[in-house]
Amino acid sequence: MLTRANDANNQTVAVADSLGLFAWSRGSSAGYDRYKNGASLGAATETSTAISADTLVALRAANAYTTRQIAAIGAGSFLTSDENAALYDALNTYLTELGAV
Repeated sequence: MLTRANDANNQTVAVADSLGLFAWSRGSSAGYDRYKNGASLGAATETSTAISADTLVALRAANAYTTRQIAAIGAGSFLTSDENAALYDALNTYLTELGAV
């Protein structure tokens, strides 16, 4: 998983596959936490910079796009570890009931 949250450098963390809910949440200027399916993938230690006016992008690396699908995407305020787990549970329940997962 590659992330970049108000900082100058991309951060990567290994994941077994690309299926699931990926999230990151910055609660301090010193770094941010990364999650997959509500479980922590560890922290990225990267000092924050000014928020960019760039467009929020998903499923793109440089100028290459993927054919994968997104069921949900969002942006907002800092979430704690427990809140990330609750968000995953709520989205998973909703999408399962829709038959989307």
